[in-house]
Formats: sequence, C-alpha cells, structure tokens
Amino acid sequence: MMFASTLLIASSASAEIFSLKMENDIFTGGRDGHYTNGIEGSWSFEPAQDHWIRGMADVVPYWSASDLTYAAYRFGHQMYTPEEIEQVQLQEDDRPYAGLLFAGVTLFSAEQGDGRRITDTLTLD
Repeated sequence: MMFASTLLIASSASAEIFSLKMENDIFTGGRDGHYTNGIEGSWSFEPAQDHWIRGMADVVPYWSASDLTYAAYRFGHQMYTPEEIEQVQLQEDDRPYAGLLFAGVTLFSAEQGDGRRITDTLTLD
C-alpha cells in the first residue's frame, strides 16, 4: 500500500488543471516492495488553435488537430531501493538503487453523442 497525496489547482478563467502527486513509503512502514518514493507534476489544458501539439496530433495516425480536446504535460521521478538499505556492500541478490526520471505528453479527444460520450487518450512518455 502506498500513501499518495495529490494537489489539484483548477483555473476558473480557463480549462487548465495543475496537479502534484507525492508518494513515500515512510507512511507504510516500507511494506511496498522496492518502491520508496516519487513525485509527479502535470498540467492539463485546452490547446489554442495554433498550439504546436495540434500539429503533432495531425501526424499521429487516427488523430487530428480538429478532434483534439485537451492536452497534458507531465514530469516526475520514481526511486527504488534494495530490501536491506543499511547494508554497505553490494547486494548481488537484491534490487540495486535506481531512479527513473520521466516526462510525457498526452492527447485527449472527447465526442459527445446521443446519450453517450466517446473519449480517446494517447500518452507518449
């Protein structure tokens, strides 16, 4: 089990959402396997008609700039540790210390129909 904290900030003037997610195994007593902590920030927004991401949507198969409803950027990191973090020597039979730094972009498309809504999402990390 992982403790996660999320902060959402919505702008009333536009369709933008900022979020910050923080995770840490200090709240679970370290019972989460090898995952120790992470943080991720994201910004979701409705892109302007001349935004570069609409051009990207045009080159992705089955997507188009005109169908693009929202887009998002994300950036974060995750940290992993071996089981025995107090041991100084190399632990050949355990996971090494490792970190992952990542960034990504997501395209969202939504179509409202008669009593239904169709959504498509494409995430590139």
